[in-house]
Amino acid sequence: MSKQKTLLLAFLALFILPVALAQMAFMGGWLAGSPTVNKGELINPPLSAAALFANDHHWRLVYVMPPICHQACHESLYILGQTHLALGREMDRVVPVVLGAATLPADTASGLVQGGPGGAPLQPNRLYIADPRGFVMLSYPPASERPQTLALGKDMLTDLKRLLKHSLVG
Repeated sequence: MSKQKTLLLAFLALFILPVALAQMAFMGGWLAGSPTVNKGELINPPLSAAALFANDHHWRLVYVMPPICHQACHESLYILGQTHLALGREMDRVVPVVLGAATLPADTASGLVQGGPGGAPLQPNRLYIADPRGFVMLSYPPASERPQTLALGKDMLTDLKRLLKHSLVG
C-alpha cells in the first residue's frame, strides 16, 4: 500500500471512528444511567398549568399551600421569598406565587403573590418551578427544619439560574 493511501485511510479513520463509537455508545445504552444536573424532581412530561397563571412571560416559583399552614408550610414560604431575593438582577424575570385557599401568614406575605386555589395537577405542600408558558417542570418536597430548608433553597436557586440562563422566553 502506498504512503498516500495509508495517509488517506488514517485521515478518514480520524473522522469516522469517533462518530462510529458515539453511535455504538448511544445504541448500546452505555449512557442510559447518566446522572442529570437538575436538583429538583423532573416532571416528565411537564404539567400544563397555564390556566392557573396569567400569560405575562414570567417564570414562576410556585408553592401550593395546604389547608392549614404548619412548620413545613412556613419554611416553604420563607424559602420561596428568599430564593426570589437571591436571584439578584434576574429577580424581575421570576414571580413567586402562592396557590391555595388558605390565607398567607402575615410574617411571610411580603413579596409573595397570592394566586387562586391550587389546581388538580399540583399537589399541596410542594414547591414547583413553572416556565412562562405555564408548564410546571420541576418539583421540590417540603422541608420542615431550617438546615433542610436552606439546602432546598440552594437547590432551587441552582436550577432556576440554569433555566434562566438557557431560556429564550421570559
